[in-house]
Amino acid sequence: VSDHAATMEQAVQGATQKLVRMTSGNAEVARSDAVDVAVVAALTPVCVANFRRDPDVVANLVALKEVDSWNQRSLIEKGGWISVAGSEPLEQSSSVAKACGEILVKE
Repeated sequence: VSDHAATMEQAVQGATQKLVRMTSGNAEVARSDAVDVAVVAALTPVCVANFRRDPDVVANLVALKEVDSWNQRSLIEKGGWISVAGSEPLEQSSSVAKACGEILVKE
């Protein structure tokens, strides 16, 4: 009975440690997702404003509406409307471009 109890205790400790690692990993994923959502929410209006200020806004809007959503993202990224002066490229650029395009094509 003593060996069985020791084995069960080790199994419980191992499972607990694994659960703690998984939980902290899940917390990191959740934090990362929250950061991504915040960046997209903050920069989408910047992208839309930059797009609208472009001297070729009418032609760009026509082009944006003529392509599928994947190409809309690419067009917006290549147009540079996502960027903020003096900032580094974002890992969320594609998500910002998608959100920006979704707003602009409704105009």
